[in-house]
Amino acid sequence: MDIRATVATELPETLPNARYGVKGSVCEQWRERNGKRYGPYHCLMWRENGRLRKRYLKRGEADAVRASCDERRRTEREHRERRGKALQGFSQYEWDEQRRCIRRMIRDGVGDNVPLNALWKMLNPR
Repeated sequence: MDIRATVATELPETLPNARYGVKGSVCEQWRERNGKRYGPYHCLMWRENGRLRKRYLKRGEADAVRASCDERRRTEREHRERRGKALQGFSQYEWDEQRRCIRRMIRDGVGDNVPLNALWKMLNPR
């Protein structure tokens, strides 16, 4: 069974955004008391509404959650790198030409002097 599938099906109610991979990172922490070292304790740390959140993980969960975090980071990195670039199979010229064509159709349909927020409302009705 896929590790991501395990995280998405078994832990969704307790992990942030488990459907698209887990947001955050898995950290290992150790405790020291009376000269003895205890651990490692695995925890998931992520930001939510500007605050740092933390959830301790069971030993068996740590590897699956870490794999899910890595998958999410990899996907987000791909999206950032691809932003504004042509899709695979299209040349940059074809991509730019399609964007110009779409802009021309919008301009012809609603006019040149339409404010951006009004255009946005027309394209995204609620």
